[in-house]
Amino acid sequence: EHFDCPNCGSVQTGEPYLGAWWESILDKTTYAARLMAIAYVGMGREDMLEVSKKILLGYADNYCNYEVHGGIPYNNPGRFASQVLSDAHPIYELSLASALIKDAFTLEERTHIENDLFRPAAEHQIKYLTPQIHNHEVVICASIAAIGMAIEDASLVEYVRDMKYGLKYQIDNAYLDDDFWFEGSTGYHQYSLRWFINFEMLTKNTEYGLFNDEHYRNKLYKALTFPKNILIKNGETVKFNDGPGTIYGNGDIYEYAYTYFGTDELRDMLAVSYNYNECERADSVVALIWGTDVDLSAANPLPKENYISNRGTHLALLRGTDSRYFAFKAFPYGGEHDHYDRLGISFDAFDANISPDFGTSSGYGSPLHYGYYKNTASHNTVVIDGENMAPCDTIVNEYRVNAPDDIYLDAETLPPEDYKMLDSFTIKQWSDEAYQGVRMRRVISWHDKYFIDVFSVKSDNDLKKEYTLHLNARHVSPREGRYVNGISPNGAQKYINNAYIAKRDGGSKIQYTKEDVNVDVYSEATGLDLVFAEGPNNPADQKVSYLLERTYEKSPTFVNVIETYRGESTIASVDVVRDENIIKVTVKEKCGKVRNLEVKL
Repeated sequence: EHFDCPNCGSVQTGEPYLGAWWESILDKTTYAARLMAIAYVGMGREDMLEVSKKILLGYADNYCNYEVHGGIPYNNPGRFASQVLSDAHPIYELSLASALIKDAFTLEERTHIENDLFRPAAEHQIKYLTPQIHNHEVVICASIAAIGMAIEDASLVEYVRDMKYGLKYQIDNAYLDDDFWFEGSTGYHQYSLRWFINFEMLTKNTEYGLFNDEHYRNKLYKALTFPKNILIKNGETVKFNDGPGTIYGNGDIYEYAYTYFGTDELRDMLAVSYNYNECERADSVVALIWGTDVDLSAANPLPKENYISNRGTHLALLRGTDSRYFAFKAFPYGGEHDHYDRLGISFDAFDANISPDFGTSSGYGSPLHYGYYKNTASHNTVVIDGENMAPCDTIVNEYRVNAPDDIYLDAETLPPEDYKMLDSFTIKQWSDEAYQGVRMRRVISWHDKYFIDVFSVKSDNDLKKEYTLHLNARHVSPREGRYVNGISPNGAQKYINNAYIAKRDGGSKIQYTKEDVNVDVYSEATGLDLVFAEGPNNPADQKVSYLLERTYEKSPTFVNVIETYRGESTIASVDVVRDENIIKVTVKEKCGKVRNLEVKL
């Protein structure tokens, strides 16, 4: 009844703490039922059989008395917990436990478990499936299939595999053309894969498995190997949208996948999923049951190559010297778990986490999740009137590799009113008015140690437009301009404060530092207000520096050159010329090399 905070020492009672405790206990207890069923089958442990039976019978006694309840955004109600998705996890575990030990039950006990737990649970989950492409539906379908296998009802398995919005439909419609899950998140890409693989484990050696069909087998193989394209270090991928950005921690997926396919590519991904840690693999139940003998130390490191896609994700991930990476997000809109940052960028050098995509707060109940982290204003893009960007289509004008240190990226958004919403339930959290008729275009000229950034906006409105850049570094220059503390009382910008507004004409070099890593921003700031401020990092008890370039011009073009370095900088000078509808940027390096970029607007 009482919950102690290990950080501040406070004692909490009631909701949401009691509900969080209940769901944690529910997950642990149902998982324990399966583990003890495995121990009974594998070692004849009668004591564990009795505990597993007790858990199953206890939930059968009580399940129908649980109220249907919920009200969480994006989620239909549950009975065990407040969303049907959270019901699917424990039901899956209980189904596997029952399937393993059902011969130890009396006929009366088996009938009780089937009629008072599993069939009502299947009916509830079918009733509250949402007709959409979404990771939720993959999980729920796999859970219903587990019930079908446990009670030997093939119709349930076939239904969730073959129906519209079932497992086959999700594979055919929810993966983008370059095999990334449509929600644009490594976390939800892996989460969905986990449940496709769970379905394959359930149906192994039966006629029901998706791997029996060459089409679905090939589609899932491509999805399994996609995350290696966006790996940056130690099993960590670039962050986009909600959820964690890791291959590490997903050993369960790659154990079964490697056992089934046996390719070197999946062996190497299996090694990364454990971070090459044989001891961690030795603790894996999935490895014990489904794994095969493989020496992870013999695995090859996954190659870190540029990933540039003009189809599907429209994603560009560039890699350079000194642990540099640069990510350009021109994704199509991804629904619930997307963030409102079309044409957003993130980058790093020297492993200093220079300008990260914040990702998601630690829990979806955090006020900062919907209030800050998901929003346009907390990303490196252009924000109009402080509002979230409306869903829109993006197109790639040109992605061109001239040399390893000379890469050209050019993509743009189309007006939101021309966009056809994807087939996934979405709550409106954006402004149609602020972005109506707006087209945005971003051109990046990447040269390893620095990049040129030309961001143009075409609109008919006089609303405030702000080129936004956050840096996990300290602003070096003395504070100047008019102090305003908060920059807006509304939206995500209400979390950005301690602000100074300065007027500058012409070029401006703005310097930041993080320990021994320097970041120089060459801003062509003619006619702009420069806003220097601070906002939450992730975790939110840390801060980042914000630079906003503000104008009320209808169709502005923001021009910046951003360099990261240790010791001596590379850039000697930056020159920007605006000639009617042409932007010309010239960067002279101290070694004498000259880089030119010309953009026709």
